[in-house]
Amino acid sequence: PEQIQEIFEAFGPLKGLYLPRDPLTQKLRGWCFAQYQDSSVTQRAIRGLHGMRILNSNLQVRASMYMQQNQGEENPFLDPQKAFGNVPSMQPHIASLSHMSLLKPGSYTMSPTRVCVLLGCASNEELKDDNQFREIFDDIRDGLAKFGNLTNLIIPRPAQGLGGVGRVYAEYKTVKEAIECAENMKSATYNDNFIKTVYWPQSKFDAKNLE
Repeated sequence: PEQIQEIFEAFGPLKGLYLPRDPLTQKLRGWCFAQYQDSSVTQRAIRGLHGMRILNSNLQVRASMYMQQNQGEENPFLDPQKAFGNVPSMQPHIASLSHMSLLKPGSYTMSPTRVCVLLGCASNEELKDDNQFREIFDDIRDGLAKFGNLTNLIIPRPAQGLGGVGRVYAEYKTVKEAIECAENMKSATYNDNFIKTVYWPQSKFDAKNLE
């Protein structure tokens, strides 16, 4: 993070620098949002940084959608996701909404229960491989345990006949803990996939009805 800040500050003092981390792995997500104290240097910084090669990658730098739509208005950093809506690397965030269409209408709920469902964590191919599945399961279990007492974790695999393949069903001891999970994980990333969260009716989960 310090090196990233130094790169941006080569063009002027920063007012703020947002470097999001994945809640599960605590690794940087690979994008950031920077705001200069003097907004007049922003375009110069964009021209200077865009295409710069760092660690075998070329930087993609451009003005945020917020800046383009609100010239001269101060950005309060309240919605960095929206601010990066015009950045190609953020397009998976928009595409990830398609995960919602895989859920049957009425099968889930947005009202909190003890079961939080994560959409978009893994592909069918990853879940088929035993070694990959164990790695994914352990990684997700350890990450979600940070939000409370995780009493049950189900990650359906292809050919198991459980339904819900590609989703993660995390049951907590309390509704409050499930809410903590959902709030922290919504729009997080795992294996470069953007995650969406919903809740699952407790009665359906108890009956192993995951569709």
